[in-house]
Amino acid sequence: MTGTQQPWEYLAPNIKVMETIQVVFASSEVLPLIGSSTLRDVLIRQMDALMTGRDVHLHVVWDALKLRPGFVPEKAYAPFCTLEKLGGLLGVQFQLPNAVSALDEATRARHARDCPVSERDVVERLNAVATAPTNVELPPPRARKPAGRMDGAAWVKVAVMALLTAGSVGASAYYVFFRPQGEPLQVSALGGNIPVTSATRYSSVATAVLSDEAWLTRPEVERRRDLQEALSKVTPAGMDRVVLRDSSGAVRAVAISQNGQVSFLFP
Repeated sequence: MTGTQQPWEYLAPNIKVMETIQVVFASSEVLPLIGSSTLRDVLIRQMDALMTGRDVHLHVVWDALKLRPGFVPEKAYAPFCTLEKLGGLLGVQFQLPNAVSALDEATRARHARDCPVSERDVVERLNAVATAPTNVELPPPRARKPAGRMDGAAWVKVAVMALLTAGSVGASAYYVFFRPQGEPLQVSALGGNIPVTSATRYSSVATAVLSDEAWLTRPEVERRRDLQEALSKVTPAGMDRVVLRDSSGAVRAVAISQNGQVSFLFP
């Protein structure tokens, strides 16, 4: 991944790892054995054991799977073999459980093909998390088709609030369920260069629906300039992200300001 820094790169390492594990397991045959909620709980409760520095100890997940009725080791290899390939993207080293690391490289590659999750799938999920309204988490990831694309509308389908404790990689997290309420924004609040029909504020995020999708065909430098202007308009009101959607609800453009830098994303 090269070029302009993307929103997901600002996420804390433990969040990147936790979301990536969930994305991969969502496309595996073994997920029904443990369930997405239980898997998430295991990752949260055992984060300190899961991550030490740049090492991610996947035996934590393996050990949780072994306790489930009906566990068959051979059927659980695939997601772990897929995760092994994704460490470079996240800047971590996935340490495989002993039963998986004992397999030869060719066998691990074969099992990885049974869980077709690409770096692009992971980046899309992480960008969705990074650009969701502050303290709000998206629904659990869904299984990928072999081509592996996340439905853009899922970027803005908000289900639960994630309150993450500040601190190091070993920070824990807990979740409180609620239905977020948006506040209507005046269209003029985003400036006059982006054609939108309506705008809504969710905490620190300004979202708007494009009225003329021809704007998406304009040169990227112009779209970035317009988003930069919109962001500058809403920043004084405490918003640090602008999200543009098309009429179907799919996210088409994002501007996010963090640590004095502005990143842009055009899904």
